[in-house]
Amino acid sequence: MAFMTPGRGERAGMMALRLDLERDEAEDALTAEIAHKADLFRAAGRIGDLIRLRDARLRAGLAQAKAGLLSAARHTARTTARHTACPGIQSRVAQDGPVPEMDLSTPDPLALQSALELHGVALLRNAVPVRRTLELRRMFEAALLAGQTLHQLELDDLPDIRHTDSKEMFYPVPEKIDLPSSVARAYLGDLNILNTFMSPRISFEWLDDLTAQGVKALLQVLLQDEVRFRCDTCLIRRSRSADPSPDWSHAPGGSGGGVMLWMPLHDCGEGTERAGLDIRMQGPAPFAGQPRPMARPFFAAGDALMIANSNLISMPSEAKFTQETIAIETSFIARSRCAPQDLPVFW
Repeated sequence: MAFMTPGRGERAGMMALRLDLERDEAEDALTAEIAHKADLFRAAGRIGDLIRLRDARLRAGLAQAKAGLLSAARHTARTTARHTACPGIQSRVAQDGPVPEMDLSTPDPLALQSALELHGVALLRNAVPVRRTLELRRMFEAALLAGQTLHQLELDDLPDIRHTDSKEMFYPVPEKIDLPSSVARAYLGDLNILNTFMSPRISFEWLDDLTAQGVKALLQVLLQDEVRFRCDTCLIRRSRSADPSPDWSHAPGGSGGGVMLWMPLHDCGEGTERAGLDIRMQGPAPFAGQPRPMARPFFAAGDALMIANSNLISMPSEAKFTQETIAIETSFIARSRCAPQDLPVFW
């Protein structure tokens, strides 16, 4: 009886499948480790467990990035499976001027995807409860103070003798995790900006909020894959109207296929004293020779803007905006499109 020897193409396909399976097993193990550390912290509330949980998310993302990307064939299979997981959803995107809106109490992934493809943005009302925005503001101020305290100890050549309450609010990523120094140590002395993952407590609370409000599930359908955070563009920023507008030209997409969520922690935009966002809509002009419409919506605390094309968005600089705006900027990318420079973080 004769046996057929696999051809070169078949051998390459078998090897690619084996590598995909090995990567899946490795990522499943990392996911299980993160879940275990989260359970430990929830059960006992120890600050050390909280810090180790944050570090495990970062290590897992770096391990994935270094292992390489998924095969195109396998990603296509995942995409098809996710796209058919929610058939028959009716569009509920409303129009408020030119910016499409959706209330997250009744999420509609396909309508959101359509809005992002057509306009590049979508306004998500009630992304998180108002009471959480106040708590997040307080945590932001506490994290900045904790970072300043650590910075002063380092300047005085003293060990980190801070109380655990300070360490949970700001704790640098250990050097052994080997993050680029620009990410690991940036924002330490800045009074107006904080990398979300430099705060073990804020990152834990924020990821819990996004999961509880259904944003994680929404993003999994939208990106048609598991979701990762782009560490270097997950920030909490205090801005004033007179400040230079943030550069968001490449923040959401990264190496491709990403989105950003911008959420103010108090009311801002039109009709308030706090600057929101000016949004130049994507797509063709309504009439030949006319510019695309620009919107300046009102944001209630806890509303959010999902951004797929940020080249057209800026913060207005006008004298009437006399108060500062604090907002969380969070960038997401599909797991299969992560590259090492994206600094992916596991959810």
